[in-house]
Amino acid sequence: MQPLKLSELTALIGQVINNAFGYHDYWIVAEISNHKSYGTRHYFDLVEKSEQTDIITAKVSAVAWDDVAPQIKYFENITEQKFTSGIKVLLKVRVNYSSQYGLSLYIQNIDPSYTLGELARKKKETLNRLVRENDFISFENGEYYTRNKSLLLPAVIQKIAIVSSVHSAGVEDFRRVLDENQYGYYFEMRHFHASVQGENKCQEIVDALINVFYAHEKENFDAVVILRGGGSETDFRIFDEYTVGLAVAKFPVPVFTGIGHSKDKTIADLMSHTSTKTPTDTAKYFIEYNHLFETNIIHLRDTVVRKTQTLQHKLNTCLLQTKSAIVKNAHTLLVQNSGYLEHLRILIRRNISLLLQRQFSNLEHIKSFLHLAHPNNLLKKGFAIVKHNNKIIVNADGIAAGDIIEVVLSGDKIISTVNDKTKYDG
Repeated sequence: MQPLKLSELTALIGQVINNAFGYHDYWIVAEISNHKSYGTRHYFDLVEKSEQTDIITAKVSAVAWDDVAPQIKYFENITEQKFTSGIKVLLKVRVNYSSQYGLSLYIQNIDPSYTLGELARKKKETLNRLVRENDFISFENGEYYTRNKSLLLPAVIQKIAIVSSVHSAGVEDFRRVLDENQYGYYFEMRHFHASVQGENKCQEIVDALINVFYAHEKENFDAVVILRGGGSETDFRIFDEYTVGLAVAKFPVPVFTGIGHSKDKTIADLMSHTSTKTPTDTAKYFIEYNHLFETNIIHLRDTVVRKTQTLQHKLNTCLLQTKSAIVKNAHTLLVQNSGYLEHLRILIRRNISLLLQRQFSNLEHIKSFLHLAHPNNLLKKGFAIVKHNNKIIVNADGIAAGDIIEVVLSGDKIISTVNDKTKYDG
């Protein structure tokens, strides 16, 4: 048998495929992989994966030519999702076989409703997983509650950590609005770089938040802002990733999001302390928050001043009234009690005289007693004073035979020597 050339075999394959599929269109569901675009042309693979193992079970090359560009643009606008790798799509395709490039599918149309549903399903699954696997995240009455949401904001927000791309136009808007605020408030900002758009960039956001966490130990931030501005308006998938949502939900500093999402909130928005639409809105929030604090302080000051003035006026009036009453009542009391005062004066004088007489009698009595108790009078009654070594003694405990003692009598003193000492029982 004569062997075939490769081109002859591929031509036969092409005939079989064309005869089998012709120019029929087929709606298929597949995931985009290895996507590349050149202008309005898109080259990629369509793959199908096993739900259990995530292993690719089918793979075909695909092309979207320039004529499909309006449908892809419409898809991106409706889904707010970039036509790129990693998303599931419902496509109308036509089978094509080229001897040079092999089997491929030409995209004829794309249905955004399927991808919307798929994105919503995946987002819901991620939210359910966050609630199921983390006790600091809950869903109650149609709202998500996280550890970050429960944090109390400081009275004034001044030290801010910014998580965003260094080239983000949104960061420039955020800084400009804060720096040019009409109240002259000062804000201290530190930037932590992370690409907040593009495929597989969610880990950069998580890493940036980790860096903020360690810096917070020294710098004590009042708030963290995740900002996004400029670039494609359809690439928000990284903010629906599990790791980003988890990092935001458990972060120990209030997290604010301003990522320019005009429709449904992302998972990062739902897990954060406060979400705003744009970086400019986030900056305005901080300014108004601080202004509210200032307004409350001014109102409190004015209230204190006003109430103090009112109280002072009342006290002055009360003091004047009291002064008048005291003067009036004092005069009345003096008039009313003048007779009583005179009576007291006479009574005091009489009582003082009686008291003096009584005390004089007491003194005379004491004088007579002291006179009778004088030693000379006692000696005259037959008592004697005994001295030993010029000290008066009251007993003979320290006296021994041979000691010299003095016996003082009324008008005489006897010096004698002790011959003997015996106990006296009375």
